Amino acid sequence: MTKVSWRFWLLCVLILFVGACTPTPEPQKTDPNGRITIPEEFTEEGTQVKFKAELKADNSDKMQFLMGMGIRKKLGLINIYAMGLYIEPVGAATALATWKGMDVEKVKADEAYFTTLMNGKFAKTMRLAMVFNVSGDDMASAFEESIQPRLKTEEGKAALTKFRGYFTEPVKDGEELIFAWSEDGMKVFTTLNGVAKEAIENADFAQALLAVYLDSQPISEEAKKNFANNVKMMFQKADDAKTANP
Repeated sequence: MTKVSWRFWLLCVLILFVGACTPTPEPQKTDPNGRITIPEEFTEEGTQVKFKAELKADNSDKMQFLMGMGIRKKLGLINIYAMGLYIEPVGAATALATWKGMDVEKVKADEAYFTTLMNGKFAKTMRLAMVFNVSGDDMASAFEESIQPRLKTEEGKAALTKFRGYFTEPVKDGEELIFAWSEDGMKVFTTLNGVAKEAIENADFAQALLAVYLDSQPISEEAKKNFANNVKMMFQKADDAKTANP
């Protein structure tokens, strides 16, 4: 065995030991007409959590499409939750038209894409699927630590206090959190393990919560980049919707 392969296998064993070894995603399959074959669900490989390709958030009657998945880790080692970002494809396709047809790796390297993804006027939803038990206070504190520095107004800080109050019970392995943003980005709807909380109507807070995942210093850079993985599928979904409803 060569020195290079020995180091490679040792690294893989170490990564597997901490639960962070993620296989390279399979290439997207296409039919004879060049259309991408879109599965009904995707699997986040590091946690084996499954995400439906499409969902309909409580605040909208429009289907949203999964852009990609990632993992929130603690200390870079412990998987806390898997996350998946969904967006409404027709509105998103208009806002993100610059990146239509671009190689996915180039999209991932373009910070302007993520800025537009974050600020674009189309509905978005983040699904968090827990894979670790976290106390309500720890969950609230973790969100506060990430959101607080991104707030710009006193009203936004008051909204954060309201949001923190949603976490009165432990959030356990197997449960999920849903954050759904209105098309104008002014309001965010929160659902904790199937229980809908009062919507928070404050643009500063809504944008700060989304920025936690998409701005220039996200809580997971790898997850952020993954939110470009299905960009070609998203454009195909948008084109199909426009054809069905000209």
